[in-house]
Amino acid sequence: METQQQELPYQILWLKQIPIWLFGISFLGGTILLATYLMNPKSENYISIGLSYLILSFLVNSIVFIGLAIASFIYKQYQTIILARATLLLVNVPVAIIYFFIVIYSKQLNF
Repeated sequence: METQQQELPYQILWLKQIPIWLFGISFLGGTILLATYLMNPKSENYISIGLSYLILSFLVNSIVFIGLAIASFIYKQYQTIILARATLLLVNVPVAIIYFFIVIYSKQLNF
């Protein structure tokens, strides 16, 4: 038997790509901020910029996650696909916590 791969509608393809791009942007932005802070830990500007970025990133990721959860109920047939991709956004949470502890412990080590 020949299996035919069903082509996904445009909306579903779009909903599958949003979390990947948002995860990448959030992860890359946080990593760049952490790296620049670790290169110059004496500057307090990086702390305020990092906290602002963390809050903004949390809000955007949360809104998109909730939107994807709602979309998964609208497109019931593709619910598993959408929710699987939406969980990718949750990976940024432990990464942000780890970065936070790196900053805290690096502050303690710098006299």
